[in-house]
Amino acid sequence: VAATVTPAQETDAMHGQYAQMLRALNPTMTFAVTAANINAYLKTRPAELKMPEGFKAPRVALTRGIFEISARKNLLFISTRVRVGLAPRVVRGRLRLKVARLHAGPIPLPAHFHLGVAKTIEGFVNAILERNEMQLLSVEVEKQVVRVTARVAPNDAAGAPEATPPTQ
Repeated sequence: VAATVTPAQETDAMHGQYAQMLRALNPTMTFAVTAANINAYLKTRPAELKMPEGFKAPRVALTRGIFEISARKNLLFISTRVRVGLAPRVVRGRLRLKVARLHAGPIPLPAHFHLGVAKTIEGFVNAILERNEMQLLSVEVEKQVVRVTARVAPNDAAGAPEATPPTQ
């Protein structure tokens, strides 16, 4: 009796072959994503975001060297936008984010008030890199675009690139 292959099994097999091919080729890929694309993604997938209690309407702004994420928050009797500016760098093939600035409206706040947003974003991005056996090589933030370069390769400490300085 011949076994029947379902469309889902065919798709899984094709993805497996594609993944094997990528690992064998060891390509380096560069992705460019605009602030508009990121904001459209954030707007259509609010359930996937791990927003702290009371924050809503997340938005991203990209300026030279800084990835800024903001969200609306009611503080006492006013609604304001809380903004966290993050400076990306690559350490051993993984994303690391440093809080460069933090504001509630026009008022600067101490960096430790960021509620873990840097670690949350790092965890999200690094989990995708791990799942796809990719090593991050560079992150460049320019006005309204972020460019990410990564290499497809099995994740092992011996093959991971050394720490690189923050990219501007």
